[in-house]
Amino acid sequence: MTKLFLYYMCTDGTFPDSRTLLLRAASEHTGLPASAFSVHRESGKKPYFTSHPDLHFSVSHSESLWCCLFAGRECGLDVQFQKSGIRHFRLAQRWFHPREAEKICTEQDFYRIWSRKEAFVKALGIGIDPQFKTFDAAADLVSLGETALFVRNLSLPGILNEQYTAAAAYETDFSVEMIPISFDL
Repeated sequence: MTKLFLYYMCTDGTFPDSRTLLLRAASEHTGLPASAFSVHRESGKKPYFTSHPDLHFSVSHSESLWCCLFAGRECGLDVQFQKSGIRHFRLAQRWFHPREAEKICTEQDFYRIWSRKEAFVKALGIGIDPQFKTFDAAADLVSLGETALFVRNLSLPGILNEQYTAAAAYETDFSVEMIPISFDL
């Protein structure tokens, strides 16, 4: 089983910019200085480290939580703060595969599936588009066309479990090590 590494930071909602946090997490992950990393993003494609193309990452943040997943190949990560009062049934009808929409009984069900779908499309680098409704992300192995990835919901540390949902996607079965990062604000 492949081990992925999730670095996270929880604050009062005040963060340095995401690029700064990404470079800090990459530094902590590799032991190299943050200056050793340069992020490049081409239009319509996933960002990557120009000097370390073998270190893949996916960043997600919501409310007071920022996270970055590192892996040896393309990966996807999504975290969602569970806001109450959204029209989750209506959103599920619009964006979810019919089998997924049938499983929505609570707001937490909605967020669990939404984060799985987003992690999957982030790993593929395609984003939310008309294909978003065509695949069922409720299973452990999620397929779109000829591509299949393992998707798993993550248990976030401490109190965050009740407020956030998270999911990761990767090409093989995986486990995730969670590592807190600190940043002097």
